[in-house]
Amino acid sequence: MVTLQTLTVGQFQEIYKVQKSEMDEEEKMTEMVSILSGKTIREVEDMPITEFTKLANDIKEVLRQELPAAEPKKIIGKYGITYEPAKLNRGQYITVNHFMKGDSIDNCHLILASLTYDQKTGKHDADNHKKIAEDLQEANFLDAYSACVFFSHLFKVSINSLRDFLVLELSKKGKGQEMKDLLKDLDGFIMPSKLQTLKA
Repeated sequence: MVTLQTLTVGQFQEIYKVQKSEMDEEEKMTEMVSILSGKTIREVEDMPITEFTKLANDIKEVLRQELPAAEPKKIIGKYGITYEPAKLNRGQYITVNHFMKGDSIDNCHLILASLTYDQKTGKHDADNHKKIAEDLQEANFLDAYSACVFFSHLFKVSINSLRDFLVLELSKKGKGQEMKDLLKDLDGFIMPSKLQTLKA
């Protein structure tokens, strides 16, 4: 059975893309059943209608649910997660800032990969960002999304607490608009209790 608790980051991202697409509703449901069942489109089309209907109904139910508020986990997959913005190095800050400007669901794995550290060494591995992000697409979606939302809130609070100083400093350098844009982008990171998952 498909549940919100069993979805991976990658599966949720694929479903999210399908939901945003211009496909008709029947085609969307076929694609989503394919994503969650691990079957090809052809295999889904060859399914008995009762099996397809059950999976489609499970998906519709999942998509109607609100994302629950959850405690962020210190470990996601095999990676430790740094939640304190002050502990980020300059490269992590730039990378996180870049990915937070986009869609929080599309970029969830990329944002998280920017916050990871090796549990043995305690160090962030920027050289393997792409591989880490790919690994995190296999992580539990609720764990990953909760971590992103929690971090974005802390990040925004830390930026806001320095807002006047940063705006002044960036304005001196002709970059005041960049700071305002960042604060606006951070406002787009919605707390899970306020976000209905997707419309089925």
